[in-house]
Amino acid sequence: MMEEYYGLTRPKVIYLVLTTCLTDRFFRMFEGRCANPPIGTLINQQVNSSKADFYLIAHNICKKGGSITPLNYKIVFSDSTLEAEALYSMVFAQCFNYPNYTGAIRQPGILQSAIKCTKFGAEVLSNLQVPEKFKLYPYFL
Repeated sequence: MMEEYYGLTRPKVIYLVLTTCLTDRFFRMFEGRCANPPIGTLINQQVNSSKADFYLIAHNICKKGGSITPLNYKIVFSDSTLEAEALYSMVFAQCFNYPNYTGAIRQPGILQSAIKCTKFGAEVLSNLQVPEKFKLYPYFL
């Protein structure tokens, strides 16, 4: 119906599910000892259950001796013709897209912003009496 009325085509969608609570760890050999993988490490073969499944390490660890926990991305639905390399690059770039922070964060910036807004709403706004006229503004949504 949209195509007929507006002359537009339906947008292509890729639906990703991100798993953050993992026990999986990846290491590399560096100067004769085990070390964390470098920033931007992508694991999309040999460990994954399907082609629509990949791990991404988008951040560095600050503590000495700690190990990085990768994030698991699962493509649940896709009707897009976007190549896998372009998707990986786009997801990695989003990890640098968090306001007021110059480095990479663990997950894509848009997801971190959504988590922050949800936490703010649950902790601060749950017991706050907000005037009805303010509920129309995006800040209070």
